[in-house]
Amino acid sequence: MEQSLTEAVLDFQKTGTGWAALRERICLYVYIYPTKWTDWDEDRRSEFFIDFYPRISGLVNRYEPYYSFETYLCCSLRWYVKTYLEKVIRREHYENWCGDEAIDLYDQEREKSALFVDSVSDILAEVPFDTDARGRLVNPTLRRRLLYASLLHVAEIGDDQISVIARLADVDEEWLFSKVSDARNMIAMKLEQKTQLQKRRNDYWYHLDETECRLRSSHFEPEDRRQQWIRNAESWRNRHKTAKEQVRHLKVSPSHGQIGRLLGIPAGTVSSGLHLLRKFVNERNEQD
Repeated sequence: MEQSLTEAVLDFQKTGTGWAALRERICLYVYIYPTKWTDWDEDRRSEFFIDFYPRISGLVNRYEPYYSFETYLCCSLRWYVKTYLEKVIRREHYENWCGDEAIDLYDQEREKSALFVDSVSDILAEVPFDTDARGRLVNPTLRRRLLYASLLHVAEIGDDQISVIARLADVDEEWLFSKVSDARNMIAMKLEQKTQLQKRRNDYWYHLDETECRLRSSHFEPEDRRQQWIRNAESWRNRHKTAKEQVRHLKVSPSHGQIGRLLGIPAGTVSSGLHLLRKFVNERNEQD
């Protein structure tokens, strides 16, 4: 007569032998278990088994004979089915959410400035200024002001755009690259802070979306459970709103004084130059 599972586990704990046969019996029990409590198909049962499998040796080693190993294993499996379902729901929601939201949730929320309306790339692709045969801005004053604006928006400028700006402003490309590098160093901490805030904001948005999805499907859950989902949704909504405001108000750009020091000119010259450049661009846009 074959030993009970409890006897087999106790023998293994005592002798350290027979692990292969014991593991095989426990694996069969684990694989079959969900069929008693769920309507999972074979693929889902297989995923559950693979997820639970690493825990088997720990259960055997930790077992104490206060009650049968079958009871101990059954209780562990019953609890794990519940936690596994929660994990599956989260994973499937995350996969669907990523497909719906694409890579950057808030790409459409990028800050718009008066000069770089959508991005530096868009402006440089269709410069609203008159240029000469060499590709320089005809007006020398506008060349200087374009430099001020480029350094102010250095966080948006890619290395491939530096040569375009250098040509428009009629400055040496290596010199401009050096100034851009210095300006980036000035805002390095702010860039890191903004990156962390954006990550936190996106995490809160994901959790809010997940919670609202669970809330919409919670009609058949106990009322106390449903109220907990409502509280969770409100909490994530407030966190997301706060983080979004923090991102929106965090200015990642050098000050006018820092730009002035980079270029060896007074801060007031930078401020007035940027103001007049905005005015010029707005007037050109109105004419168009």
